Amino acid sequence: MLALPICTAVMAFLFLGERMTRIRWISFGLAMIGVVMCSDIDYGNLNFGTGFLLGNVLILVGLNGSAFLNSYSKKVLQRYTPVELLFYTYLAMFVILTPLLVIMEGDVFSRIAVFTRSTWLGLFILALFHNWLSMVLFLKALKTLDATQAALSNYLITFFGLPIAAIWLDERLSPVAIIGGILVLGSTLLITLFKENRDSGLSG
Repeated sequence: MLALPICTAVMAFLFLGERMTRIRWISFGLAMIGVVMCSDIDYGNLNFGTGFLLGNVLILVGLNGSAFLNSYSKKVLQRYTPVELLFYTYLAMFVILTPLLVIMEGDVFSRIAVFTRSTWLGLFILALFHNWLSMVLFLKALKTLDATQAALSNYLITFFGLPIAAIWLDERLSPVAIIGGILVLGSTLLITLFKENRDSGLSG
């Protein structure tokens, strides 16, 4: 996930001609440090062996697909609204992924009758906040900001994950994780507010 905003910056350079400024490099650096601090990585058990190579390659391909969507969507938003773009994107994903679902996990349909209330609540929250509201807000931001700037907001997933884990899972927040969260939030504000101040200064 650390690679997603970087991949988006590369795609934005290729398709939109966006450039990485000094402030953007600083913001990306602070955000990556913050995310690592939040992640509580067990460095002693990290394994970079070839057994994980295929999985890592597939994840990287998926990240670049997301990065392409994040950057190219800025062009598409000139023609469609964020809600329309989201609808057509999910419609395409439905057509592509449904056959894979039937092949790989076709038995899930027979289990729908035994879904618990918690399962339905989780699906509802996931659909409403993650798959709809957050994406609409992201696309609205993408319409205003550069794709590189909007991509940095992906690091906020880790920032918001900390208090959610503390509240719902009773996990304790370490001082390192709290400092990391502050770095992530600060880097996001830096890359967005700096552009606003610069633009307002030029217009004045």
